Amino acid sequence: MKKINLLAVALAAFTMFSCSNEEIADLGSNAPGEKATLTIKVEGSGNNVAQSRAAGSASTSDVTINDYVVFIFRDGGALDCPAYYSSSNATATISNGTTAAKTAYVIANTGVLASGPFANVTTEAELKAVTGDLMSGNNTATQTEDNLWMSGTNNVAFNGTDGSVTVQLGFVAAKIELIVKDNRTNLTGGAIEIADENIVLLYAGKSGNFFGTEAEKTAQTAFYSGDVAYTGFSNGSSVTESTALKDAVSSAFTDNAGNMVFNHFYTFGNDGVTNPTILAIQSKKTIGSNTETIYYPVQFTTGDAGHTIEPGKHYTVTLTLSGDVNAGGGGGTTNPEQPLVSSQISVEVKAATWISRTVSKDFN
Repeated sequence: MKKINLLAVALAAFTMFSCSNEEIADLGSNAPGEKATLTIKVEGSGNNVAQSRAAGSASTSDVTINDYVVFIFRDGGALDCPAYYSSSNATATISNGTTAAKTAYVIANTGVLASGPFANVTTEAELKAVTGDLMSGNNTATQTEDNLWMSGTNNVAFNGTDGSVTVQLGFVAAKIELIVKDNRTNLTGGAIEIADENIVLLYAGKSGNFFGTEAEKTAQTAFYSGDVAYTGFSNGSSVTESTALKDAVSSAFTDNAGNMVFNHFYTFGNDGVTNPTILAIQSKKTIGSNTETIYYPVQFTTGDAGHTIEPGKHYTVTLTLSGDVNAGGGGGTTNPEQPLVSSQISVEVKAATWISRTVSKDFN
């Protein structure tokens, strides 16, 4: 009997699963190979604690595999054995697979197979076409503190009677963290006042691709936004408002010498071709009896943030606010889709399990 050792980066323990010779023969037109055993070991390290939005920084002890699905395909794209679902992080031993096995795909944290996005997959082509939605019912995030989607694939390699494959899992989403350093003066009590109200994420990509090219994973035509009521908004047909992408500012910002993270969001890739993703502070500006909503935005474009949104990358955005508000300073714009020309942006890449990107932007 040949044996296939399948190593996927995720977590560990052992479970048994088998499919009969009859099941193997009925799975496709490819002739089944010699009977084989496939051992799937999942173990992980990384930085993936997820909330669509949440106060503070994401945890760093955070590879959590709650469940996973394994698909094994033969050359030509037919299943070598029925998809295997584990409701834990346990290692799976799949008996009675075949040596016709060519490619293994692993997907983590999408829930029970029968009710998940991969429920109806019968071929490799169908699996590659599956996408997931950033929200469930518009205002409930599919990416949560302890349940971040991951996926990976690799080819099975045989050496004599043994086969092995290592599958490196990657994050389907990207992570955005916000640090605010507020050096503004005279925000209240004068002729001009500014009160910061919310942090919003605009044009968060709606669809997440589990597999495919980088271009496919970052192309977006539909979006979720934490605010759709600002001056200049005109994309109602492609944007759905989501309260999960708006986080209230409950206390005044400070100079934040310790660089504490205010909150973080999770979103899918977005190349910005249709609309770039935007992170912004939403504030109220009052001049006498007149009040307007203003924003301190960072657009994820090469011209503003220096980066577009890519899956698996961790963006730390530092917004530095300055100026005498009562004297007309403090910055801000009524349209977050128009980046401030006078802003300065510096980018620093830091080492982390996620591929990290650091964006700094000053508002005067």
